[in-house]
Amino acid sequence: MYILILPAFGIFSEVASTFARKRLFGYYSLVWATIVITLLSFIVWVHHFFTMGAGRTSTPSSAS
Repeated sequence: MYILILPAFGIFSEVASTFARKRLFGYYSLVWATIVITLLSFIVWVHHFFTMGAGRTSTPSSAS
């Protein structure tokens, strides 16, 4: 869910710094925070994917 806001953060940051004609304060912090949020979101997704308790029939299979 959190990963959905990341493109908006990036767009807002680039637009704001472009119109201000200044480098964004804390740009490297923003980049690292975006990377960390992406990694944590992926880990949470993987956790829910493997612990949701669904059987084999709930996933698509190429054998049938």
